[in-house]
Amino acid sequence: MANIPSISTLYAESHAINYTSIRIKGDQIVNKALDAKVSREGQWIRKQSAAVQLEPVIVDAIAEIDDKCPTLGKDARLEKAKKDVIKRIRTKAIDMTKAKAETLILPGQLPLLLHEMEMDADWKSELFSNTNYFIKLKKHHKEFITVQINP
Repeated sequence: MANIPSISTLYAESHAINYTSIRIKGDQIVNKALDAKVSREGQWIRKQSAAVQLEPVIVDAIAEIDDKCPTLGKDARLEKAKKDVIKRIRTKAIDMTKAKAETLILPGQLPLLLHEMEMDADWKSELFSNTNYFIKLKKHHKEFITVQINP
């Protein structure tokens, strides 16, 4: 898999960097306003809020940095937090992509799918023009059935 983040991941990263910066540089009033924003937007039903989705990631990253390096200044703390948040967002995006990809039907799984659905398909591919070609179908992940395809 290429190491190129998706547009939605870049969008989340840019919001997270901005949100992290506001959280770390802000005073009590600013952080209280952000807490109110997250609380209010958390009640939305029809749309999602980047602040609500990113809040746990950012809070965890900041807390971890504060535990490991309590003597860091604001600027160093901010840079560390930004890097950590971006890493967490990319890891989460990769995990979600992998989870979605595992549920997809791959071309090699078509014979298995057809067998389980007890259906036939018109094979018009050059792949099946060879009369000696065999396909192994895996039924219920236990036994193998061999089917010879005759054009």
